[in-house]
Amino acid sequence: MTKYYNTQRPIGPGTYPKPQDNKVIEIKNFDKKEKIENENISAYGYIKYEKPLMPAAAKAYELTLALAQDETKETIEVNKKTEQPITNLTAMTDEKIIEAAIKKISNKEDGWNDVLKNFLLAELPKDIQLAKGVLEPLKSLKSLNNHLGKWAKEKMEKNAAAFNITNGNIRGCALTSDEVFSEAIHYFIDVKEEKTEVKPINKPTSTKPTISNRPTLTTTSVTKKEKIEAQYACSLFD
Repeated sequence: MTKYYNTQRPIGPGTYPKPQDNKVIEIKNFDKKEKIENENISAYGYIKYEKPLMPAAAKAYELTLALAQDETKETIEVNKKTEQPITNLTAMTDEKIIEAAIKKISNKEDGWNDVLKNFLLAELPKDIQLAKGVLEPLKSLKSLNNHLGKWAKEKMEKNAAAFNITNGNIRGCALTSDEVFSEAIHYFIDVKEEKTEVKPINKPTSTKPTISNRPTLTTTSVTKKEKIEAQYACSLFD
């Protein structure tokens, strides 16, 4: 299911689209316009569809895609059935591709991953190329995070070179959220991920030192006379 908020008016006849192949699952109007937590919007209610609307339809009726989508028992079961990577995108409509991309990244995330997820969920319905990139088997929010880390490091090094900083005093560079989000879209659309083969590590065989390698201790016999002379010599410093 895909949820949309109605931020302009209560939901009623003529205020929402009715696609023939996309069933309305639920409509709920609030008693008054309410602030929606974690969405940064206020809405009169929401409507749930079986799958995402075409971006033009949502825009025409001023419906706002919910960043946090609900996971019911039904949607969890559907997601389990679609866990296998989708490889044949040519046999799918744009609507199906966008729906599959939204499902792939709709799991609960924390911290920066949650910020990236919410941004992508807002962009996916209006960017089919982004949706196709999200569905690439080797790409995920985790791989995106790894890419952004390398990208930020490269920008830091270029920044250091531009100011001729060679003593290691540079600690970072300023990045705007727009730059980060733009790079996230670039990653999913343009960057090619290749599967890396993990080679087994051959551990060197440990060799125990043999007795012949150990240092030998030599002893020298001391006579009774030498012992007495040594005791006498020490007593001079008491």
